[in-house]
Amino acid sequence: LPEKASEQQFFSVQTGELSAEYTSLPEIGGDARVSLKDVMMRDLDGTDMQDAPIHMGIDIVLPPEGVGSDDDQAYRIKLEMSQAEFLLTKNQYRQILSTLDTNISEMDLFLRDIDSSVPPVGEGEVSLEKDQSAESVNLTHAGVAQDVKPRSMFIDVTIHSMSLSLRGRTENDGIALVRAVRTSVHMVTRPKEEKLSTTISLQELVCVDERASAIGRSERDLVSQDSTVGNDDHLFVIS
Repeated sequence: LPEKASEQQFFSVQTGELSAEYTSLPEIGGDARVSLKDVMMRDLDGTDMQDAPIHMGIDIVLPPEGVGSDDDQAYRIKLEMSQAEFLLTKNQYRQILSTLDTNISEMDLFLRDIDSSVPPVGEGEVSLEKDQSAESVNLTHAGVAQDVKPRSMFIDVTIHSMSLSLRGRTENDGIALVRAVRTSVHMVTRPKEEKLSTTISLQELVCVDERASAIGRSERDLVSQDSTVGNDDHLFVIS
């Protein structure tokens, strides 16, 4: 996953086994099911971002376009993970934010230079409207204009057992360790409204101070929850 089109900096994802099934029907839409085993993710330096491989399943529903409301047409993505132990250094955090900003959020395909000419009008090719120019048209490999109709997305992530170790500039520079028995993330993106909302719930959350200055302290928990109380009371929710 490149950080951006103009640089050779990227996240690499390796999986031991991949199984994918995709179905698409006219006027009904499509759905995809993906199963991944032994998934490992590495940063631009080749450093592992996990303590151990992850197993995950992904279900994607692609409703038909132009049928129902914007929510009816929204992509719905469900991702479920087994035990996941993540490591995150300061540089990896910067790379994640940069990738979200300069790759995931970038609409340009970067297949042609800005000053490249638009091919002449012909079969399968694009003709420009009066308010368009060669620079404003985003062309695909085939030389036709990309018709982008952004849709909303509903993304649900479930991690059955999660830990996140926050580090400084190196893996040995501990900052904090976050653990939860079950983590749920619900994310909604609405491009037409330029709106993103996220709700994260963590069951039996524990946050431990892992700074060198905290070593030897009798109490290093920054956040902890009592698992003996009711189910609703030991959920830590962030919106």
